[in-house]
Amino acid sequence: MNSKTVKESEIRERLGIGKSEIKALREKAPEGAWIREESNKPERLRGYLWSDIGVNWLESQLNIKSDSIVKEKNFIEATVLRSGFLNRRLVEISLGGMAVKAICKDNAKIKPRAIVKVKFTNGQAYVTEVTKKHLKYPV
Repeated sequence: MNSKTVKESEIRERLGIGKSEIKALREKAPEGAWIREESNKPERLRGYLWSDIGVNWLESQLNIKSDSIVKEKNFIEATVLRSGFLNRRLVEISLGGMAVKAICKDNAKIKPRAIVKVKFTNGQAYVTEVTKKHLKYPV
């Protein structure tokens, strides 16, 4: 396909709508608005890709601008305050002088005062990247 496609999971994340809402919209969508991803996985496990036609259709249905659907991912840099929680998926970060708990893969590798990139999804902070020089055990 020569036109640009957008993953359905990215659309859901950026617009803040659930799986059931996007599924209902997908069922109403015109022909050629979306396709299944090419993969060796069974069809029920493959994701959906929305074409330019589908993105324009979603824009008209939801009364939004396509910029909010196709925009670049925005990450916020934050500083780690504390990483020694017993729950190894939590770190405490500083955002604008306020302490916030964020989810990460493994806090044992992250040391305090590390600079991390954070994204927000549905009001929850997720650590997406830690620079290698800020890891306790550099790779």
